[in-house]
Amino acid sequence: MSSTLNKKEPRFTLIRKVGFGMGGMPSSLMNGFYLTYFLFFLTSIAGIKPALAGTIIMIGTIWQAIINLLVGFYSDRNFKNKQGEVIGRKRPFIIRTAFPVGITFALLFVAFDIGTVGKAVYFIVLLLIYFFVYSLYEVPYYSLAANLSNDSNERTSLRMVATNVEYFGTFMLGVVPPSLIPYLEKVFDSDSVSWGIMAVAVGVISTLGMILCWVATKGKEIIAEKEEEEKFNLREILYLFKLKPMVIMFFAAATYFFYYTMSANSFYIYMYENLGLDGNQISFIYGAGVLFSMLIIYVSSRFAMKFDKRIVFFVALTLTGCSFIIFHFVGISSFNMILFYLIIDSINGGTYWTLIYPFIYDVVDLDEYITGNRREGSIMGIYCFIITIASALTAQIEGIIMQMGGYDGNAAAQTPEAANTIFNMITIYPAIGLLLTALIMMQNPITIKRADAVSAALELKRQGSPAPPTGFEILVKNSFHGKQ
Repeated sequence: MSSTLNKKEPRFTLIRKVGFGMGGMPSSLMNGFYLTYFLFFLTSIAGIKPALAGTIIMIGTIWQAIINLLVGFYSDRNFKNKQGEVIGRKRPFIIRTAFPVGITFALLFVAFDIGTVGKAVYFIVLLLIYFFVYSLYEVPYYSLAANLSNDSNERTSLRMVATNVEYFGTFMLGVVPPSLIPYLEKVFDSDSVSWGIMAVAVGVISTLGMILCWVATKGKEIIAEKEEEEKFNLREILYLFKLKPMVIMFFAAATYFFYYTMSANSFYIYMYENLGLDGNQISFIYGAGVLFSMLIIYVSSRFAMKFDKRIVFFVALTLTGCSFIIFHFVGISSFNMILFYLIIDSINGGTYWTLIYPFIYDVVDLDEYITGNRREGSIMGIYCFIITIASALTAQIEGIIMQMGGYDGNAAAQTPEAANTIFNMITIYPAIGLLLTALIMMQNPITIKRADAVSAALELKRQGSPAPPTGFEILVKNSFHGKQ
């Protein structure tokens, strides 16, 4: 690695951190819009049965999972210009996908009256194209921070600011569409046109965010002196699963995304169908939840930098999971109750999205210390593979549960059985996912002290001074079996 990576002084001003965070707009806006509204759009606007809608989503996300693996591997390679000069690893992906990802996203929210088979083919093809270009952005962007600083606390600070920027995007996503879409429906007298306009706006803002991120990180990406083999090596990918902290983290990510996908897809439907809230009320609830999440992001990151990230993670997710169980028995039947529910949910959301990436960067450092290879792209690709598979399976399960429960997106009102099905999908099922995630993540052996010890030893190793694993012997001993 270049000598720049060995320096511990802060490398980012607040403005640059905000600029880096703007690169998360596709995640907070496009992916958030997709997770929140796409199932509703397919069933209620495009007129597709819930089980088929779940299948369409599952096909798209499984495809995304496969692409994530490939992108992660190849994003660990250096890009070179025509003169043969290295111009970066991750940043070239971000600028080259900025326009394609925005365009393909907008096309996802266009409904044509072409019959059931025609609709299924259209949305499957669009999802395959969209997730291909989205993966080319997502994996490099979220692994980029591992190449921007070698200081664990600065990386946590970088993610704190970036996550707040992303949550501002989530705030806009929660406030604007529920109010603007009904207004556009009145203006254009068309559900499909109003959704299409909203999707175009989301795509344009996301594209601009990616461009700003590319500008803000110019000259900051650290280039590896040693480059990996060009050919995709499945054996090396599987070998990474022998890293114990990585396996624990990925199991936790899978259970978390069972909660996240189930809750995100069902929450809007519950407010709209079960409670009968109007657009302004839904906007207020989403907005209040995001603002509280931004406070949680600051608090959780500060505690994580002072105490153990695992403890902060465990407390936040356990508190939310137990609260969901209480909600299941108490019920959520009013505006105030659903607002309180979302505020509680924000505790885990703000904590997870702030700390999960620093957890991953710790694993990247440990892997480099042991193997001599810096594979942040490959590790992030595997993480994205796991969460997309978990999302795909959950979407399929969700579609089946909704159909078996009698949910009908075209019905004027849902039956009591269907309403109860949606209620379970925002309470008891997500609670199971959150509590499992909290318990699994507590098994992660990388504590804050061990992470700092790995960082210090890795810095000495890069300078040509081999350092023994003092303070983190257990990580080296228990992480790999066989090849070292």
